[in-house]
Amino acid sequence: VAAKSPDWSGLHSEKDCYLAYQRLAIVDPASGDQPLYNEDKTIIVTVNGEIYNHKALKEHLNSHTFNTGSDCEVIAHLYEEYGEDFVHMLDGMFSFVLLDTRDKSYIAARDAIGITTWVGDLMGSPDLVAAREVADYLGTRHHEFYFTVQEGIEALEEVIYHIETYDVTTIRASTPMFLMSRKIKSLGVKMVLSGEGSDEIFGGYLYFHKAPNKEEFHEETCRKVLFRANKSTSAWGLEARVPFLDKDFIDVAMSIDPKWKMIQRDIGRNEKWVLRNAFDDDEKPYLPKNAVRLTLPGGPSVACSTSKTVEWDASWSKNLDPSGRAALGVHTAAYENTK
Repeated sequence: VAAKSPDWSGLHSEKDCYLAYQRLAIVDPASGDQPLYNEDKTIIVTVNGEIYNHKALKEHLNSHTFNTGSDCEVIAHLYEEYGEDFVHMLDGMFSFVLLDTRDKSYIAARDAIGITTWVGDLMGSPDLVAAREVADYLGTRHHEFYFTVQEGIEALEEVIYHIETYDVTTIRASTPMFLMSRKIKSLGVKMVLSGEGSDEIFGGYLYFHKAPNKEEFHEETCRKVLFRANKSTSAWGLEARVPFLDKDFIDVAMSIDPKWKMIQRDIGRNEKWVLRNAFDDDEKPYLPKNAVRLTLPGGPSVACSTSKTVEWDASWSKNLDPSGRAALGVHTAAYENTK
């Protein structure tokens, strides 16, 4: 962020929150520093972008006093005058966070098209929580590693170089593994166990929900190709051992009647049911029950699929996002569950 906005940085702190800002000065470079405020500083705004119609909007704010010449200052005053509906009055490219200290509420928004990026982070990832529970249950030493969007972007060139493909889904899946492998190697570890392969041979991906019959389900599991783990880990001199891809294990897994692998939500059979059931032992459980029974949000996703499976659902041929999750509102649903 600092590299993209090198002209100024600002910070506003409240008892339980901080608003930080990096600025690329274009309109009013001399006095348009941020955060921006209303007259009594009860409303605080940090903004990235430009409000094209700010001069016209100021005509509706004659009773307000402006402290800067910044086009973005209108946001604080418009909110004070019109409430949250003011966002429909804005024309431009922008993303902002507005804090109302009077009732400790906030608004985070971007322009309707998304010209200026807005990214949010949700605390309490269910994956992280489940990993902690499993580690506690097994009594193993647990490590958590976080990386930023910027770190992911900066790693893309190296990721593509090492995995030797421009396939979007593969690059997206390989980037976290590439960064994680770097972290693991820095801890002095040379070999790890990976769950690579279980989704492929047991039908764990969301698109398997649309398999029309057990024959096509089985054929898709046979078509799968794996190279993400080996190339992402070996880039850092880290060796990944993959128990699910052991020859004898695969022979057993592929000999199972595929009807037992198919998802049947009406009877409680979710993705990788055979594998989950093997570890869901009431007398001698291998994993916490809530962890072993967790499932993914359902929906029309073609991520990681082969070209053949696009025929399973006509809507997939028009899907620009391989994961399909943005269109489904899965991220919105995840946010609602945290309230």
